[in-house]
Amino acid sequence: MKRWRWMVLLVLNVPLQATLRDPFQALPDPCAVPFHTWRLHATVQGNGGRAVAIVAVPEGWRRLYHGETPWPGWQVTEIVERRVYLKSQARCPAIVLEREPQGGGYGRKEPDAVRISLGRHGAGGSP
Repeated sequence: MKRWRWMVLLVLNVPLQATLRDPFQALPDPCAVPFHTWRLHATVQGNGGRAVAIVAVPEGWRRLYHGETPWPGWQVTEIVERRVYLKSQARCPAIVLEREPQGGGYGRKEPDAVRISLGRHGAGGSP
């Protein structure tokens, strides 16, 4: 009799678990991350040689440190002058947040452009 009850619970539980995901929606892409909205503002060499990157995100400002996980599945692998390298724990291409100054000349200040590169980078920080 107890075995019959367990079978009923199992049969009722399986359809409930199947309704948790909409089969008509695409599976989430682990490589789709919101880094395209991030803007690298500055990189600063901190005390003890620890580099910090200051990034403007839609919610405000964020500090990134080497080894930090700013987004699930992504890790900051390197912070150098005007660049931040992010590597995916999945098999996604690496991302480089790069700040390029736009020369305004004659003391004019223009906003800096930010380039995001996809692809692998080798040792030494070159993309």
